[in-house]
Amino acid sequence: MTPTAKRLGIAPERLGRFLRENALVEKKSGRIRIIQDRRQFAMPMFSNGRSRNVKVSSDARDQISQYLVSVTRFLNSNDVSHLEPFKGLKVRSTSGRSYIFETDPNRLYEMYEAGEFDIAILYKPLGYA
Repeated sequence: MTPTAKRLGIAPERLGRFLRENALVEKKSGRIRIIQDRRQFAMPMFSNGRSRNVKVSSDARDQISQYLVSVTRFLNSNDVSHLEPFKGLKVRSTSGRSYIFETDPNRLYEMYEAGEFDIAILYKPLGYA
């Protein structure tokens, strides 16, 4: 762990504490492998005709990011095929609540026109929860 900490420019103790608090790791043959990222992230998303900030795991964060990119592509091109992969899909927050991805083109346009859709949020996640 010391070479990695040196490469990152932090103390080995700090890296060890970060891994203990935020990840499930496996040590094998002197190497550390992250098995599960336990961090929570606050992410913006659109569900049921509203913009929401949802606390999610790293896996759900990746899915929401892909969704937001698809929404941006849809709004720029008016091509509903960008929304198709997310129809009927849900994402679960860390509190256990499910949120359905908004894929109705009319609702997305209404939110955009009402100012609920801020393009800046797509590229600036809200960070750790």
